[in-house]
Amino acid sequence: MAIFLRRFAIHNHFNQQKPMPVINYDPTTTNLSQFADINQLPNLLYSCRWKNAKSAKGVADFIQLLNSKAKIEQLYKEFKQAVSLFGRLLSSFSKVYTTELQKLQLQTIAKYMVEVIDVQKEKLTDLSLLSHNLVNLAPAAHKMLVNKIIADVDLPAQVQIPLSRGFLPFVKQIKRLGIEQNNEQYHKIADDIANMVFQLPVQDFLQRYNLIELNRVLWELLQLNQTELRNWIHSIESAEWLEKIKREPNKDALFRLLWIIYHTDFHLSKALGNYVFKRRYEKMRTRVQAEDVPLLGFFMNVFRFQFRGMVPHTSEIAMHISRNAYTLSHIAFAVFFIETGNPRFINSFRNYLSQESYVENPQFSWNHLVESYPIATTRSLLLKILNLFKLPYEPLSTHKLIERNLTNAELLKPDTSFDKALSICCNPEDPASLFKNEETARIFMTLFYESRGWKIPAPEEAK
Repeated sequence: MAIFLRRFAIHNHFNQQKPMPVINYDPTTTNLSQFADINQLPNLLYSCRWKNAKSAKGVADFIQLLNSKAKIEQLYKEFKQAVSLFGRLLSSFSKVYTTELQKLQLQTIAKYMVEVIDVQKEKLTDLSLLSHNLVNLAPAAHKMLVNKIIADVDLPAQVQIPLSRGFLPFVKQIKRLGIEQNNEQYHKIADDIANMVFQLPVQDFLQRYNLIELNRVLWELLQLNQTELRNWIHSIESAEWLEKIKREPNKDALFRLLWIIYHTDFHLSKALGNYVFKRRYEKMRTRVQAEDVPLLGFFMNVFRFQFRGMVPHTSEIAMHISRNAYTLSHIAFAVFFIETGNPRFINSFRNYLSQESYVENPQFSWNHLVESYPIATTRSLLLKILNLFKLPYEPLSTHKLIERNLTNAELLKPDTSFDKALSICCNPEDPASLFKNEETARIFMTLFYESRGWKIPAPEEAK
């Protein structure tokens, strides 16, 4: 159910981006103005997401590159997918550390982007992505873009199956603006379009969408009008829903569908869940996989289905959630499953998830995750399940654990080689290892060494 490629400026519960490719970018040796592959610029910027001098230089270079209307106009004119590029750049800017002055400069850059775009010529998917990433970075530019799209794009004409990928998320943005600014016009536009969608035959969605795509639509509609979605879902016989899930191999898609339907019809969600549970888990003979955990936690907590099984290694669960399903509901039901199976594993799950989520997006804190969950009624349920569970402040939390490991090995000293320290803290074969993922370990160890002023091997030395 990941919609626009992994994690925009703010997270929606079901809107996630895929991990960006690892790019070897050195701001001290790369001239951005002469960089040939424009499409890779967002990935280069994303690699500057750490709070250190090297990343700070990279961010400053990007802002210098983009901080003129002439440059934005040039990109828009010469690069075919410029609007998508703008959206991805802003997404990367939301993940890096910026000064107060740079935040103001970003608002100006965003304004230039909105001014040069001809919205009538662009795909709504790209416009919606750009608009989404403007929300927090540049609210004034966001409102300007929304108004341009409302004025120049025939949104009602977009109400057809299949819906454009960014259509409902954009309608939701209009609705949010209406709430934030107490603007009846925005409210009416969003409500009218949502009502048009609810007039479409839901059977056609079931037939033409796979479950992952259907979940995207249902999740957005749940946020637009929960009552109408309930009526829409009830217009289909439960047998049709059952047919939709019978051959679905994707466990995460099943979890998300049942979680959405739970908001509108507990009994239908339970009936469908009972079918899935009996078919897949009641007499399960294989090892529980990381992707099973949120679904099983949901069954056990919400429907009180009885299940006994070994808890997968918490590093595997953390990796699955951070890379594929970083949402409050996935984490809450994973926590419930782990605590029910073996509460001693919770601390290791917290540590691994904290590490992986920080590596993905250092700016997206636990509080941001909680606050961005859009459904108030189930947010309280999830927080109740989580109880005292929350992710610690990074990288400080993991740095303390590195310090403890090196102290225990009598290696907490400046002349300890980087590779030796890495081997002490990262051993994929050791169940109690601080790190299971070498890439994650290397990032945290680099930040740890930098924080102490210790020598870090140059890339050619590390080979």
